[in-house]
Amino acid sequence: MKKSFYFVLILSFFLLAGFSSGAFAAGKGPIKIGWLAPMTGPWAEVGKDMTNGFLMAMEEVGYKAGGRKLQVIKEDSRANPDTATTKFRKLVSHDKVNVAGGLVTAPNGLAVAAIADRMKTPMIIACSAADDNTQRKRYKWATRIGWTGSQPMFPFGEWVYKKLGYRKIATIAVDFQFGYDTVAGFQKTFEEAGGKIIQKQWAPVNTMDYGPYLARMSRDADAIWCNMVGSMSLKFPKQYKEAGINLPLIGNGTTSDEYILPAQGDEILGFISPLHYSGALLTEANRKFQKAYQARVKKHASYYATHCYELGMWLVKAINAVKGNVEDKENFLKAIQ
Repeated sequence: MKKSFYFVLILSFFLLAGFSSGAFAAGKGPIKIGWLAPMTGPWAEVGKDMTNGFLMAMEEVGYKAGGRKLQVIKEDSRANPDTATTKFRKLVSHDKVNVAGGLVTAPNGLAVAAIADRMKTPMIIACSAADDNTQRKRYKWATRIGWTGSQPMFPFGEWVYKKLGYRKIATIAVDFQFGYDTVAGFQKTFEEAGGKIIQKQWAPVNTMDYGPYLARMSRDADAIWCNMVGSMSLKFPKQYKEAGINLPLIGNGTTSDEYILPAQGDEILGFISPLHYSGALLTEANRKFQKAYQARVKKHASYYATHCYELGMWLVKAINAVKGNVEDKENFLKAIQ
C-alpha cells in the first residue's frame, strides 16, 4: 500500500512539474528572433538565399520550439556594417528580440558581434567568415556556426603547389577582411610548400570596371588567384576572359558557388576553387535538404542558404534545450554554444 502511495506521489510530482514547465512556456508569449540579411543592394541575391534557408527551417518546425511560438522579425542589413549595427540595436531595443541571427560579409560580422556583446543579446552568425570573429576579436555573446575565410585555403595552397605544379601566383581579392583572410591562408601553405606570391591587388566591393587591375596584373605568374564576392563574382571572370589573359584562373569558392553559378557563362569554365560546401555533396542529409529547398525556391541551394537553414536547426535545438526559457539569457547562451 505504501509503495502504491509513493508511486502516485512521485508520478504526480513529475506530471505537475511537466505541466508547470509547459504552462510557463505557453504563458511567456512568442520568442522573438531578429533576422539580419541584405535584402537590397548588390548583396540582395545572397540575402534571398540566406532568408529562404532560415525560413525553411522555421517552417519545418511550424514556427514553434520549447513549447512557444517563434516570431521572426526581418531587417535589411544591406551588407553594410553601419546599417547592420543600427538594425541590430533596433531589433534589441525596440522589438525586444531574444536572439538574432544571420549576417554576411566579414565587416558585418565583426561590427555586430561587438554590439551584441555590449547589449548582452545572443547573436548567431551564419555567413560572415572573418577569422577574427573566432580568434582575436571573439566576443562572448556572438556565436558563429559557419566557417572562417582562411579555412579552405590552407589545404588549397599546398594542393596548388603539389598537384597543379604552380610556383608563382598573382592574387586579386575583395578589399576587406574576408579578402585578407583568404589570401593569407592560401599564401601561408603555398609558400611553405615552396611557392611564391609575386603580386597582390585589392578591389573594393563595389568595383564595376576591373580594367585597371587587369592591366597591372603580372604576366610572370603561373596562374591568377582571385576572391570575388556578391556581384563581383559575376563581373570579374567575364572581364578577365574579355581581357584575353591566358593564365589559368583559380581562387576562392565564393567566386563560383551555387548562388552565382547559374548566371555565369563559359568564362567560369576551368576555374578551380575549394569551398567547405557544395550543393553536389553525396550525403543523404544534403540530398534531402537540396530536394526540399529546390521544391520550395525553384533553384539550387548555395552555402548561404545551407548555413542559414542550419542556423535555424541550431537555434531550435537551443530553445528546446532550455525548454523555451530564453529569458534566462546566460543559460540560453550556454545552450546555443
